[in-house]
Amino acid sequence: MLSLVGLALASTAPSLQLRSRPRDEPFVLNLRGGADDAAPPAAPSVAPTALTPEEVTEKLNGIPVFALLNKEGGVVSMRDPDGGDAPVCRWFVDATEAKMVLEAALAANPGVEGLHIGVHGLGNAFKLCGGWPDESMPELKATLSTGEEAEQGVSFRLQGNHALVKEVKDQLTESLAADGVEPGKWTLPIFFSTELQSRSIFPVFFHPKDLADAWVKAGRTKETVPEKMNMMDLRSFVSMLRKADNPWQLVQFVASRAAIKLASGDTSPDEGEEQAAETGAAKGAAGAAEEEDETDLLGEQEEEEL
Repeated sequence: MLSLVGLALASTAPSLQLRSRPRDEPFVLNLRGGADDAAPPAAPSVAPTALTPEEVTEKLNGIPVFALLNKEGGVVSMRDPDGGDAPVCRWFVDATEAKMVLEAALAANPGVEGLHIGVHGLGNAFKLCGGWPDESMPELKATLSTGEEAEQGVSFRLQGNHALVKEVKDQLTESLAADGVEPGKWTLPIFFSTELQSRSIFPVFFHPKDLADAWVKAGRTKETVPEKMNMMDLRSFVSMLRKADNPWQLVQFVASRAAIKLASGDTSPDEGEEQAAETGAAKGAAGAAEEEDETDLLGEQEEEEL
């Protein structure tokens, strides 16, 4: 289900007001001319086409996500931030929170060597975390746990910005249920605006601030940033990409500047990162880090050490 969200972008913790879109209303890309804000919708540069799971995965893999790894390259489990008994392995979209988790793990486990951040593609992590409703990997998950954790099971989750996810989780969970999708243990919001679409690109973001940055980078002013943006859970959006009713080849997922920087190996603080690190939500992201290790979850998937 597609929803419209009113965003107070100037606030550090925006108040999101969700307005549900009628489920029977078809979604149509409102592609603009690109040269003039007042230009009428333009014909897309490609024909409407459904994307295959492989094509969706390739697009998502353009977004780096971050996991806490041990020296052997295995993903480190943490205690469940929601209070569950089973350990949790998480892939973070937010680079600042990923670095905080590493710092917390190192401080809490001074005797554990080799803890580091690993960079993986969101598409592969999405699959591993059960993002595809018609895909299950019991044979893979069965190889990931040993001892007590094998009895408890391990929960694999994608983790967006904590403050943002906390604010919209209930709304997205309700929307997923209305779409017939099992919400599971995680939600991951994505954002886009028809005013940033053109006949050759449909950019999709993982935080309203990144959309606002792209708006300004495109030569517009901060004062004209759209107050309302479209918001969906990533799984609902992926299900739309599988339908041949729009030119979904134009979709481009856009990583934050901080994520690109961390994925390249630069761990220096970003502008505003110290303030962000002091928020309760960011501290909560790091609070669950523990020393329990898991074997390599992604097998032969390429991993970059930072």
